Amino acid sequence: MNSTAARTGPESGGANPSSGGSTRMRGLASQFAFLSLAEIICRIVSLAVVLELIRRTGRDGYGRIEFCFSLVHWLIFLIRDGVELVFYRDLSRRSHPKPHIIGAYIALKIQVAMILWAGLIVLSLAVFRTTADRLLLASFGLLLIPTSIGLDNVFRSLRRAGLIAVSLVIRTCVYATGVTLLVTNSNHLLYVPWLFFVGELSGIALVWYVFTREFGFPRLNARNGRRFAGPVLAQGKAILGLQLTQVAISSMDVLLIGFLDDWGQVGLYGATHRIVSAAVTFAVIFQQVLLPQLVRSWIKDRGRQKIELRRITMAALAIIVPVTIAVSLMSHTIVRMLFTEDFRNAGPLLAIGIWRVPIMAVGSIHLTALVAMHRERIGLVIMSGCLSVSLPIVILAHAYYGLEGTSAAMVFAATLAAIATGFAVHRKKEATPSIESNARNRARFDSGVRSVDSPHKSMSEAMPGNRVQ
Repeated sequence: MNSTAARTGPESGGANPSSGGSTRMRGLASQFAFLSLAEIICRIVSLAVVLELIRRTGRDGYGRIEFCFSLVHWLIFLIRDGVELVFYRDLSRRSHPKPHIIGAYIALKIQVAMILWAGLIVLSLAVFRTTADRLLLASFGLLLIPTSIGLDNVFRSLRRAGLIAVSLVIRTCVYATGVTLLVTNSNHLLYVPWLFFVGELSGIALVWYVFTREFGFPRLNARNGRRFAGPVLAQGKAILGLQLTQVAISSMDVLLIGFLDDWGQVGLYGATHRIVSAAVTFAVIFQQVLLPQLVRSWIKDRGRQKIELRRITMAALAIIVPVTIAVSLMSHTIVRMLFTEDFRNAGPLLAIGIWRVPIMAVGSIHLTALVAMHRERIGLVIMSGCLSVSLPIVILAHAYYGLEGTSAAMVFAATLAAIATGFAVHRKKEATPSIESNARNRARFDSGVRSVDSPHKSMSEAMPGNRVQ
């Protein structure tokens, strides 16, 4: 028997096939309920903040905020759902996180964040003409720092959703209070990213406090972070690409409008896009809750696992679709209630764009299943193909049909991605990774762990195949 497979097999904690799916569903439901309750509170507060920002800064001012945030969101997503997802998947099969391993992982993220922030500053010099816009984008780039030091996924892997929920509420409330008191007009746009930064640090401080009390203080070491980079990135290149294509498909519309239209058009489209993005967050929560469950309970019976995935998908749609229908039918009323007269033409954008929510929820579940199965390379090929097909369609739709055409084209892009990833997950004939293949994937990650545990060893000495048997 392969020694690595034998070593890593018990760690994965495979579920007993005889155990019913009801227990797993209840565990998913409780975690989803905690995070959803926090997100409902955060999204209500955030929506109130957005509405107030729109009133105080106008379409042009809010357009600048929305464009900068959408651009930085790509980089945040790359760290939070790219680099972290590699670590999160393997951490989910461990019962006790080691502080020095967590420290190396955070050191790696900080170095990646600093490189991305430097690149963003250079980009701001090339894209914007005014100093104010350059400073605004560079300030939003500061959000990469709290993202890099966050420990949320450590507690998600331990199924401690309650702590994360409290932390999310603290972040949002601190940010909302600051915006309400300090951002009074369009001259104070620069306060927005800094208040966002302070709010994120406030919630992260709580998570760090709990972690240090239970597991000790992570030892941050840049050299250990670089040692970790090799195995993590070697295993996670496909995941990084997968998450980058996913965020591109979900937010390329705002950036496209930002480069082709004026700030007023960005503000008009971004107002309804913010509502859609808030709703899509629930799909992301479902993805975060679902991944450790799939990693832990992955069983040899593929037919049984597919049945459970269908149950999860139908449960998510049963909640999301009725709300989507209601919002679509009442879009004009919602726009009149929430926005000022400048946004009276946003009703059709909301009616069309809200249908991305259930479609993207299904797509997120499919992508999570592919990652849990170590089939992220297939997901990357699919999502890259969908992006290459969708991008010219979105551009043409915007050119010929304006903002409404852009919104409809984005619904098409989400639908195409959901169908393609669903086919990859549920097709009957598939090349399922072998136990040895999964063990090799885990060994890549474990080699980084051993290199941090034994810093004087070279990476080649840490690889399982090079050990003296």
